[in-house]
Amino acid sequence: EKDYVSFFRSKRDPEKETLSLAERKVYNAIPECGISARKLSEKTGVSLRRIYVHLRRLKGKKLVFVRRTPKTYRLTAKGLKLASLLRELQELVEEIWKSSEQLDNSEHA
Repeated sequence: EKDYVSFFRSKRDPEKETLSLAERKVYNAIPECGISARKLSEKTGVSLRRIYVHLRRLKGKKLVFVRRTPKTYRLTAKGLKLASLLRELQELVEEIWKSSEQLDNSEHA
């Protein structure tokens, strides 16, 4: 996921602030679960550059806050297959290692 910064509405009452039509449009488009600026731009039809301007103003009025989510990475199907293969190889090496230790111990006894 590329968008790891989300914008959320604060609990502050927007009726106590004077909002422009564009600010109100952006504010009303922010869902309860938060949204990235890029998705907000797509949802409202406002350019990404203008979205950031409106969000900065809304943050200044304490109507919006930012929450960063850590970037996460996932293995591709190919990567998962390789990881599985490496795990199986490790288990095989451990088995061989244990059996060679047993043989070595039985020869010394």
